[in-house]
Parts: sequence; structure tokens; C-alpha cells
Amino acid sequence: QWFRLIALDGYDTPYVRGLWSEYPFFPLFPGLSGALMRLGSSDLIALIGVSWIAALIACAGVYRLATTHLAPNAAQWSVWVFALAPGALSMVLAYSDSLFLAGAAWALVAADSRRWLLAGTIAVVATASRPNGVLIVAALLVGVLVARAGWRAALSVSVPSALFVIGWMASLEAHVGDP
Repeated sequence: QWFRLIALDGYDTPYVRGLWSEYPFFPLFPGLSGALMRLGSSDLIALIGVSWIAALIACAGVYRLATTHLAPNAAQWSVWVFALAPGALSMVLAYSDSLFLAGAAWALVAADSRRWLLAGTIAVVATASRPNGVLIVAALLVGVLVARAGWRAALSVSVPSALFVIGWMASLEAHVGDP
């Protein structure tokens, strides 16, 4: 319901500190869904469609990561487990989980190839999807440390998401007076 309201009307509900609010919901999922709605899609198709497409992209990322590190049979099973585990239900609902997982999976694929700036850029998808999406940056920083890739790689994986969070907080400060 929150994502639908945000997708249709933006973040227009007055903010009252201490009460339920739409502002904790990060903007990528309702932004993409809202764009589809403005192009003529029904709200249900837009919300579910974004989730399903992102879920497929997430599964492809898991498969790519698994084929790099596991036997082919195990890689296929990894995708099935990922797609059918109890928590996977949220990937096919009108919710931001699948976008978060798609961003996280492909950021890890890029990091696995030591493409640090690409990993950091893709991580913005996870960061812009959910408040806890920024945690993928911590995983990427661990990858940088393990690979001994240096401070430039650390900046490459962390600065894009940091810029998004700073921008989002500045936007909230401007709109409601509370970052």
C-alpha cells in the first residue's frame, strides 16, 4: 500500500514526527513503478512487474555468481534455493526486496571480477531500494579488503551509495525538515 501511494502521488503526505509515514520507504521501487503507471500501466501490473523483472535479474546474478564458484549442478540448485526459499515470497510481491537483491547480487558479481567502480555503481540499486540496502557497501568493502585492492577501490565501492544517501537525506530535509 505504501509503495502504491508513493508511486501514484510521490512523497506528498505531511510528515508528523512519531507517526507512520511514507518517508522511510526509499524511492527506487516506487519511482520505477510510478514511471510505468504514468506511461499507462495499471498500478498492479507496474508494481508486480517491477518486482518480477527485478527478481529474474536477481536470479541471473545469483546464477552468475554461483557458476563462478560452484559446479554447474550446484549453481542451478543455488538459483532454485534462492527463488524458492521461504523469504523469496517477498520477491514476487509489490515490494522493493527484489530490486535490493538484484542490486546486491550484481554488485557482488562485479566485485568478484574486481570491477570496483561498477560494483559501487550497481550497489546504488540496493541502496536506493531499501534503508538497509547500504549494507551491501559493507560487503563490498570486505571484498576490497580481502582482495587488498587499496583505498581507490574502497572509495569506488562506497562513494556512489554514500552520495545517494546524502542526496536522499538532503531531499528529506528540504521537504519535511527532517533527514
